Amino acid sequence: MASYLMASEVTSPQTVLEVLALQPASTLVVRTDGVVTATLGVLLLRPPGHQQLIAGVFNAKQPDLSVLCRGADVPAAGYLWGIAAADKTAAAAALAFCRTMDDRTLRHVVAFTRAVTPVGRHLAGQRFGFKPCRHPDDDLLVRAPLADEEP
Repeated sequence: MASYLMASEVTSPQTVLEVLALQPASTLVVRTDGVVTATLGVLLLRPPGHQQLIAGVFNAKQPDLSVLCRGADVPAAGYLWGIAAADKTAAAAALAFCRTMDDRTLRHVVAFTRAVTPVGRHLAGQRFGFKPCRHPDDDLLVRAPLADEEP
């Protein structure tokens, strides 16, 4: 579904399962009448993952599992792995959860994402405050940690 909606190749089901083994909440889905209508993925990264992003070598389709946080690791960065929805209701649910992740999990770390569609770039910038990372047309987007006050 995500690949179709984004008109872009996404990570393999095997990679999703490998990531889920380390980060059980990394990939969430919205189901409507038993059918997946939205998906949201967030990766929590150790310092080497943050460094890979900055260096431009982070492979989101097949992330290096050694750079993913596990257990009680404190993330050095968050990576919005992907968000896709088949309809407005599912999109609203996925975006609401994304906002909760921002408020609770990613609040104190630098966050990254890649804009693979114009809609994704717009949402990342307008709703979540992401900006191009290295140059104005960069598809790698970044957002500084949010303010320290409680949400």
